[in-house]
Order: sequence, then C-alpha cells, then structure tokens
Amino acid sequence: AYAETFASRTREVIDALAAGGAVNRSSIYSWACFDHAVTLEDRGFDGGTCAGNTIHRGLSEFLGAGSQRRLWIDSCDGFACGPGCPERPRVTMLA
Repeated sequence: AYAETFASRTREVIDALAAGGAVNRSSIYSWACFDHAVTLEDRGFDGGTCAGNTIHRGLSEFLGAGSQRRLWIDSCDGFACGPGCPERPRVTMLA
C-alpha cells in the first residue's frame, strides 16, 4: 500500500508542476521506475527511458534548449510501471 500511495502522490506533484508552467528554463524528467541513483551507471544514464528519452539525451536537450521547456513524464498508473525502466541487476543470495 505504501508504494502505491507514494507513486500516486509523486504523480500528483509532477502533474501539478507540469501544469503550472513554472519558469521557462525548467524541465521535468520523471520516470516511473523503482530505482535510485542510477545515473551513476550506464544502465541508468543511457539504458532506461522516459517518454522515449534516456536521461543522457534529456540532459543534453535541456542544456541546449535555450528558453524552451522540456517535459519527459511516464504516463502509466501504478508503482514501477514505466515501459522504459532500465534492467535491474540480478542479486544472488549466498547461503
């Protein structure tokens, strides 16, 4: 229940920010993936996508966008439901 509530509230905040049209130079990249700090690795920076764009491409577009606003927001409902989520590394438990 916690994860679904967190996902729903995060989506509400992202939708409000996107609708508010904040400062022109602001952009939003919000993927619906169960990951944290993945931009430190290739699988997160160049592997996963949000609205068809990797974080690498999104950052490059943002930096070159001038005053154009960019929005990359996964549109699925639920927890970790983004279609472009990077593959998670397998964890092997040793007994």
